[in-house]
Amino acid sequence: MASFTEKKDSCDFTKVAENVWKLVVRFPFGMREVNCYLFKGEKGYTIVDTGDCHETAKETWNKVLASVFPIEKIVLTHSHPDHLGLAKWLKEKYSVPVFMSDLSFQAMQETKARFAASHDKYEAVLQKHGGPALPKRNFAREIPKYD
Repeated sequence: MASFTEKKDSCDFTKVAENVWKLVVRFPFGMREVNCYLFKGEKGYTIVDTGDCHETAKETWNKVLASVFPIEKIVLTHSHPDHLGLAKWLKEKYSVPVFMSDLSFQAMQETKARFAASHDKYEAVLQKHGGPALPKRNFAREIPKYD
């Protein structure tokens, strides 16, 4: 992996310590960026946090991971979408496990349930007043489940 700072339109990639790199993953909504990390271990790299689910963020990971192999695992620090949004995509792309705390997993499931309940509540109000159906895909980003 490069031992320099690489600045491109969609990412900043910097070595911050021996065998540790910081990747700023950008996306056009919410917090707009998140710091992710890659740790080089004996058997491969560990990704810590992933960025939100958007094509721009995927392009960033594709650029960086083109020079990094193998990926050993993904670790998620907490359950916010900007930290776990691409975990499912990376898990499937590299066939690696995803790890997060039980507390974060529970919080993720509760957030998913709240989004679904809120959608149903707002859709009922719209229907009552003659409004259109409220597509779930436009209401909240999907929060994937990791087993």
